[in-house]
Amino acid sequence: MNLLIYCGALLVAVLALSLPALCHRCHYTILRKAWRDPLRLMFAVLTEELGAVTVYYYARAGGVTLEGSTTGPTATQAAQCPMIKAKVVFGVTADAQALITHNWGLDASAPGYYDPEIQWYQISDGTYMPSLTFDVANTNVVNVNKLGTNAPTTVIVILRKGSIGSGPWQ
Repeated sequence: MNLLIYCGALLVAVLALSLPALCHRCHYTILRKAWRDPLRLMFAVLTEELGAVTVYYYARAGGVTLEGSTTGPTATQAAQCPMIKAKVVFGVTADAQALITHNWGLDASAPGYYDPEIQWYQISDGTYMPSLTFDVANTNVVNVNKLGTNAPTTVIVILRKGSIGSGPWQ
């Protein structure tokens, strides 16, 4: 009986410590659907707050240079960059999601036109390709989702603005 009380108290403490993170805007969309199912909620909190995913940003255009920064570009910097690259390191097998902030402030119709354009490739050694999906529902953030059973991996994700006249490839 003491073990059950101890485990219950531990779960309540973990939830209480993660409340500020649950209220953060970039986590809200992920956790909003999870409230319906307690197991999904616990999994979302663990993958969002206790994972070891690291995103390094690379961009250069005009007067903007980001090289290995863990902070995404500001809206002013992003306005000058038609392309932003991110090195995403999924450190452990349980890491399931990374958030890449591009801050382009795309309009609400952008996901319907598959903007921003996303390309990716793996740079870590391995004999498999990770199973990745991308969510562009937000106008400033791209979610990179990795199947939780895949081994740790490192990938490069390239984001390009897709609006007409935003770069030399248009």
